Parts: sequence; structure tokens; C-alpha cells
Amino acid sequence: MEWLWSSTPAHFKGEDDGLVVVKPLLDRVEQRGDFLDVTPNAELETALTKGQSIVRPLTGDQALEELEKKLGHLLRPGKRVRPSSPWKEDQQHKLV
Repeated sequence: MEWLWSSTPAHFKGEDDGLVVVKPLLDRVEQRGDFLDVTPNAELETALTKGQSIVRPLTGDQALEELEKKLGHLLRPGKRVRPSSPWKEDQQHKLV
């Protein structure tokens, strides 16, 4: 199947296609075919899939702490609390 939005054809040709700029990857990878022909790693794929669903960086605690300091805000999930009711207690009593 050919994915029209995939960057793979542009990277194999070694040419930008209006959707992707190939130079950053080509600067890092000598053999494009070897890079794209990597044997799948089930454990890594599971971790990546989990990361997509939690929308959080997949990294260790130390690296995450460094990122939080650099960005100036928390990346870890906060403590889950029940949202407060829009009704105040005195308003609830008036309804009864």
C-alpha cells in the first residue's frame, strides 16, 4: 500500500517533495534502506503505542525532570482529584 502522506518515497529518492525536507534524516543515516528495514521490536512498539495514548514523553524520571526544568512546567500527570461541584452547599439546600 502506498501512503500519499508518507515521507518514505522522498527519503528513498533523496529529494524534498513539498511535504518533507529530507536533509535532517539523510545527515544522520548513511544507508537509508538499512535504516527503514529495521526488524520490529514488539516491546518498543508497545511502549510507543502507550506513549501515544497518554500523550506524555517516553523517558526516564531523570530526563523528564530535566525537561520539566528546561520548559518551566510539569510534564508528568498531576494528582487526580474530583472536580468541585458547580453548586454550592447553600444552593443545594434551597432546591430541596
